[in-house]
Amino acid sequence: MQLQAANVQGKNMILRTLAQYSALMVMKKIFQRKNRAAFAKGILAMYALQNYIGEEKVNLALKKFIRDWNNSNGKLKSKTPNYPTTKELLTYFIEFTPVSLHHKVYPLFEKTKFDSNVIFRGK
Repeated sequence: MQLQAANVQGKNMILRTLAQYSALMVMKKIFQRKNRAAFAKGILAMYALQNYIGEEKVNLALKKFIRDWNNSNGKLKSKTPNYPTTKELLTYFIEFTPVSLHHKVYPLFEKTKFDSNVIFRGK
């Protein structure tokens, strides 16, 4: 079923909000038995990171991380029986982060609470 909103100001709010809510409910089902707080924290940390360094740099870091660690032919994975940890992932984020912002990356993923200014404004 597809919904079409009236072609007036606010129509995207209806469409985007419902799409995002649907995605959230799918994720809730998937992570129902896992720590939801940790899941939400990860999303917020990633959002804040892209505010700091830009979506393109986050995507480049993730692309390189996946290229290096994928199970089929990863450049690093093929050389070790180990699997990547958070520590490895953060090194990729650091690589694509300006030196002046390095001090912000690790705390983002270590914090248990977030300041909305950091998340939504990148401050």
